[in-house]
Parts: sequence; structure tokens; C-alpha cells
Amino acid sequence: MGDSATMAKVLSGLADSDLFAFVLLDSSGVIVFANRSAVSLLGLTVSDVVGRSYRDPAWVIEAIDGSPFPPEELPFARVIVPPSCSRAIR
Repeated sequence: MGDSATMAKVLSGLADSDLFAFVLLDSSGVIVFANRSAVSLLGLTVSDVVGRSYRDPAWVIEAIDGSPFPPEELPFARVIVPPSCSRAIR
């Protein structure tokens, strides 16, 4: 998998995978990409998702128990300052 074209093809295949849902945000927290699984999970269209901030007031983000999810615990907030790795946030 040495060349960048091959890597781009592999990443494109992963992005289109139905195995997992993911979104890609820019450095300000605006969604610039959402794969099919992500928009399906959210019950939205790509155009509804792309261009929105992860902090958009229209998002109703709750913890598993239904309580409000603290904004500072959102994955983007956790990785942008200070840099760290977020895993298994539900």
C-alpha cells in the first residue's frame, strides 16, 4: 500500500463502508463529511449534516441514561483541546 492513490482508494472504501458510522470535522468543529451509515443513524441527509457544527443547538445530545451530555465531554471537545484520543463514546 505504498502510493498515495492506493491509500486514497482504501480510505474512500472505508468511508463508504456500512460497517461503521463516522463524520469528519474541520478544525473549527464543522462537519465536512459524513458517511452513509452516519446520516442513516442520524435520520438525516448528507446536506442536513455537512456544514453544521458539532455544537449546533439543533442537536439533542444525551447520555445513555437520557441526561444532558456535557458539552466538554463531546468527542470533538475532548480531542481539540488538549489533544488526546477519544474512544467508545456513546
